[in-house]
Amino acid sequence: MKKGDLIYAPADVMLCKFGKETDGSKNSTVSSYLKLVKPAHLLYIEEETHLYEVLYEDDKWFVKKKEVYEVKDE
Repeated sequence: MKKGDLIYAPADVMLCKFGKETDGSKNSTVSSYLKLVKPAHLLYIEEETHLYEVLYEDDKWFVKKKEVYEVKDE
């Protein structure tokens, strides 16, 4: 996947944000979360081990890879 690709997220998928360390790096503590009420298309930013960083409603979030689907060109 490349930056800017679309990801489909079904309803009830959880998006989360992580806290920051004093040096600015991300830590493993969830600082906020959002449960999608309806399905949504997310904009792919970056990939981590088991998470995607995505853009949703002008904000960056993380979502579990196994809970979403890549939108492919037909």
